[in-house]
Amino acid sequence: MRTLRALVVCLAAGAALPAAADVWDVQSDNDNSQTTDNELIHGSVQLHDLGVLTGNNHDEDWYLVGQAPRSSYELVVDGASGDIADKGVGVFRMANDAATTLQTSVSISTGLDYARSLRWENSGAAQVNDQYIRILSTSCTTDCGPDDQYRVRFYETTFSIPRFNVTASQNTVLLIQNPTENTVNGRAYFWNAAGGLEHTQPFIIGPHSLFTLSLSTVPILVGKSGTVTVSHTARYGELVGKAVAVEPATGFSFDSMMVWRPR
Repeated sequence: MRTLRALVVCLAAGAALPAAADVWDVQSDNDNSQTTDNELIHGSVQLHDLGVLTGNNHDEDWYLVGQAPRSSYELVVDGASGDIADKGVGVFRMANDAATTLQTSVSISTGLDYARSLRWENSGAAQVNDQYIRILSTSCTTDCGPDDQYRVRFYETTFSIPRFNVTASQNTVLLIQNPTENTVNGRAYFWNAAGGLEHTQPFIIGPHSLFTLSLSTVPILVGKSGTVTVSHTARYGELVGKAVAVEPATGFSFDSMMVWRPR
């Protein structure tokens, strides 16, 4: 019983303690500017605070985000405490000069500002390693405390399809459904068996709409087979799709589902 009472007392005392300082802020090499060493990768989940810094300075958290060629990404900020979420958390994607704002986050739920999302594509052929995420409070500033916390998550949202085939008498039809309330922009990349890019197909899909492409209508893909990747501006895992290879001579069809990276 004494041991149990001591444990209860310790737990009660611990519950009364203020939240611990954000470990990324108290380092000599901290995350308060573009000098940050905190890199987010697919599946990253971190808990941070925006407590005022020494000298009554407004806290900001900065992150590095590496981006593979012809891929897409989402960053989510949620779980924000009331003081910092009152007017929405400020979440921005910044250029390599750390001054130019490339993108501002949007609300995840219509009419609410508490959970925020950044979604974008790197449609270029090169890796991008010099962009940042900047997060700050738009409500409490110099009066934020270590209890003013939020959660940040990062995902690569690129889909993959393991097979397309437009050889001999076979054709493949690509179908991508957008079941959301938002218009989605994206690109389908068609790769040959050796990993070479054969064709890039941009698309725009309205809310609750379907994008359909018969690959036999794309001259450069006729006589080719390989794989498909799909980058887009939807949230992680929101789209649904497949490639259907059809053999008219037999009436057989072969479905290859569009899949996303596991968390």
